[in-house]
Amino acid sequence: MKNTILSIFGFLLVFLLAGAFADNAPSVKVWSPDFTHHHMIDDPEKIKLIVSAWSSAEKENKANLPSLGRELYKIDFSSALPTHNGRWLYNKEGYLRFLSKTQTQVFKANEPGKLNELLGI
Repeated sequence: MKNTILSIFGFLLVFLLAGAFADNAPSVKVWSPDFTHHHMIDDPEKIKLIVSAWSSAEKENKANLPSLGRELYKIDFSSALPTHNGRWLYNKEGYLRFLSKTQTQVFKANEPGKLNELLGI
Protein backbone atom coordinates (compact mmCIF):
# COMPACT_ATOMS: atom_id res chain seq x y z
CA MET A 1 0.00 0.00 0.00
CA LYS A 2 2.79 2.40 0.93
CA ASN A 3 4.56 1.70 -2.39
CA THR A 4 1.36 2.37 -4.31
CA ILE A 5 0.88 5.73 -2.59
CA LEU A 6 4.52 6.66 -3.24
CA SER A 7 4.16 5.63 -6.88
CA ILE A 8 1.05 7.76 -7.31
CA PHE A 9 2.73 10.69 -5.56
CA GLY A 10 5.81 10.30 -7.77
CA PHE A 11 3.67 10.20 -10.91
CA LEU A 12 1.79 13.34 -9.88
CA LEU A 13 5.02 15.16 -9.07
CA VAL A 14 6.52 14.31 -12.47
CA PHE A 15 3.28 15.32 -14.20
CA LEU A 16 3.17 18.69 -12.41
CA LEU A 17 6.84 19.42 -13.07
CA ALA A 18 6.46 18.58 -16.75
CA GLY A 19 3.55 21.00 -16.97
CA ALA A 20 5.54 23.74 -15.26
CA PHE A 21 8.45 23.35 -17.68
CA ALA A 22 6.12 23.27 -20.67
CA ASP A 23 4.68 26.65 -19.62
CA ASN A 24 8.19 28.12 -19.49
CA ALA A 25 9.04 27.19 -23.06
CA PRO A 26 9.94 30.29 -25.09
CA SER A 27 7.01 31.51 -27.15
CA VAL A 28 5.67 34.64 -28.79
CA LYS A 29 1.94 35.23 -29.10
CA VAL A 30 0.70 37.81 -31.62
CA TRP A 31 -2.74 39.36 -31.08
CA SER A 32 -4.42 41.29 -33.89
CA PRO A 33 -5.55 44.91 -33.33
CA ASP A 34 -9.10 43.75 -32.57
CA PHE A 35 -7.64 41.34 -29.99
CA THR A 36 -8.46 38.06 -31.68
CA HIS A 37 -5.65 35.51 -31.45
CA HIS A 38 -3.60 35.89 -34.57
CA HIS A 39 -0.49 33.76 -34.36
CA MET A 40 1.45 31.63 -31.86
CA ILE A 41 5.17 31.22 -32.47
CA ASP A 42 7.11 28.52 -30.65
CA ASP A 43 9.81 27.66 -33.20
CA PRO A 44 13.13 28.41 -31.41
CA GLU A 45 14.88 29.64 -34.58
CA LYS A 46 12.04 32.01 -35.46
CA ILE A 47 11.90 33.29 -31.86
CA LYS A 48 15.64 33.91 -31.95
CA LEU A 49 15.21 36.05 -35.10
CA ILE A 50 12.28 37.96 -33.57
CA VAL A 51 14.18 38.67 -30.34
CA SER A 52 17.20 39.79 -32.37
CA ALA A 53 15.06 42.17 -34.47
CA TRP A 54 13.31 43.43 -31.32
CA SER A 55 16.62 44.00 -29.52
CA SER A 56 18.12 45.97 -32.42
CA ALA A 57 15.19 48.42 -32.59
CA GLU A 58 16.28 52.01 -32.10
CA LYS A 59 14.83 54.58 -29.71
CA GLU A 60 12.40 57.04 -31.27
CA ASN A 61 11.50 60.56 -30.23
CA LYS A 62 7.81 59.91 -30.73
CA ALA A 63 6.11 60.20 -27.38
CA ASN A 64 2.97 58.17 -27.92
CA LEU A 65 2.73 54.97 -29.95
CA PRO A 66 -1.10 54.92 -30.09
CA SER A 67 -0.99 58.22 -32.00
CA LEU A 68 0.73 56.27 -34.77
CA GLY A 69 -2.56 54.59 -35.65
CA ARG A 70 -5.24 52.29 -34.33
CA GLU A 71 -3.72 49.18 -35.91
CA LEU A 72 -1.75 48.14 -32.83
CA TYR A 73 -0.83 44.48 -32.50
CA LYS A 74 -0.22 43.05 -29.03
CA ILE A 75 2.92 40.93 -28.83
CA ASP A 76 3.28 38.67 -25.78
CA PHE A 77 6.74 37.34 -24.99
CA SER A 78 6.72 34.36 -22.60
CA SER A 79 8.47 34.49 -19.24
CA ALA A 80 11.19 32.26 -20.71
CA LEU A 81 12.36 35.38 -22.59
CA PRO A 82 13.21 37.59 -19.58
CA THR A 83 14.65 40.53 -21.53
CA HIS A 84 11.37 40.98 -23.41
CA ASN A 85 8.92 39.33 -21.00
CA GLY A 86 5.42 40.79 -21.10
CA ARG A 87 3.09 42.50 -23.57
CA TRP A 88 4.31 44.93 -26.18
CA LEU A 89 2.38 47.15 -28.60
CA TYR A 90 3.48 47.04 -32.24
CA ASN A 91 2.30 48.44 -35.54
CA LYS A 92 3.19 47.35 -39.09
CA GLU A 93 5.38 50.42 -39.60
CA GLY A 94 7.76 48.91 -37.04
CA TYR A 95 7.02 51.06 -33.98
CA LEU A 96 6.93 49.24 -30.66
CA ARG A 97 6.78 49.90 -26.95
CA PHE A 98 6.24 47.94 -23.76
CA LEU A 99 2.64 48.07 -22.54
CA SER A 100 2.52 49.85 -19.21
CA LYS A 101 0.25 52.19 -17.24
CA THR A 102 3.02 54.77 -17.48
CA GLN A 103 4.39 56.17 -20.73
CA THR A 104 7.28 54.01 -21.98
CA GLN A 105 9.97 54.55 -24.59
CA VAL A 106 8.99 54.03 -28.23
CA PHE A 107 11.34 52.07 -30.48
CA LYS A 108 11.48 51.56 -34.26
CA ALA A 109 12.44 48.23 -35.81
CA ASN A 110 15.25 48.45 -38.37
CA GLU A 111 13.50 46.15 -40.84
CA PRO A 112 9.74 46.28 -40.18
CA GLY A 113 8.88 44.23 -43.29
CA LYS A 114 11.08 41.36 -42.15
CA LEU A 115 9.73 41.58 -38.59
CA ASN A 116 6.13 41.62 -39.88
CA GLU A 117 6.86 38.46 -41.85
CA LEU A 118 8.38 36.75 -38.79
CA LEU A 119 5.36 37.76 -36.69
CA GLY A 120 2.96 36.50 -39.36
CA ILE A 121 1.23 39.86 -39.91
